[in-house]
Amino acid sequence: MSRYNELFSDYIDELNEAHAAVMAWWRDLLERELEIAGDVVAAERSVLARWPMGPVSHPRIIAVYRKYYLLCDKINMEVRKRWEHQRHNKHTSTEADEEKAWGVEKREEEEGICPPQIVLFDWLGIKHDELATFMSGLVFASIGTNPDGDSC
Repeated sequence: MSRYNELFSDYIDELNEAHAAVMAWWRDLLERELEIAGDVVAAERSVLARWPMGPVSHPRIIAVYRKYYLLCDKINMEVRKRWEHQRHNKHTSTEADEEKAWGVEKREEEEGICPPQIVLFDWLGIKHDELATFMSGLVFASIGTNPDGDSC
């Protein structure tokens, strides 16, 4: 299993747990507001006035998304560094090194780079429709960059 698949599997586990807890919180919030408003539509309108993106904007969901975004970004940085190292070593290899390697087939599977948005959003739609629909409400990336341009 690739590191991205492992990361995605862990993300699904943690997101499912957070989703269940946040949806219970959301239902309680709506019930409390219904007691005050006395009308379902008015209760929903009142809750959405405070939480316009709905339950997906709960800090716990954002924390899960952020955690896995940064972990995916870390994998991508490691892959880029390895590629750079390999490119540098290729330019500094000697003729003798190349002769030894001639005719030897490389069996290593090249690990590519996968943008965090693909892993955290697009992959959800493949097997996790409910989570994909839920996360579609997260309309902003809760990730910034530091002065070096790295995600933080």
